[in-house]
Amino acid sequence: MSKEKALKLINEYLAKQQPKKVELGILSQIESQTGKADGLLKSSKNAARKSINSSIADLNSSEMRYEIVIASYKDALGKIEAIDSDLAAGWQKKNNGILNYAEQTIKTISRLKKELKQVLTFLK
Repeated sequence: MSKEKALKLINEYLAKQQPKKVELGILSQIESQTGKADGLLKSSKNAARKSINSSIADLNSSEMRYEIVIASYKDALGKIEAIDSDLAAGWQKKNNGILNYAEQTIKTISRLKKELKQVLTFLK
């Protein structure tokens, strides 16, 4: 076999092998990028869970404080009524916005906690 023919056969062989190496390189890059993306996703989900759990704890504390506001309002109203019903009616009319605000805020907090718990379920 001549030198030229041997080089031609070697070049043909290498030409057939090169696409396989390129394909393997591309697959390796895809696997590497997938691994990095999976790691970032896991980290993000963990951070989101931590943040949401902290928010739910804060909302629970806020809800308890609004319940105290409602109880205090009702207690004060009861004490004023014991003294004078007309005075109590005027006080209630003047301060009823506090009670309404606290009650509406508790409802909002409850809905928000429910939604956040659904997000936590999604993140598992």
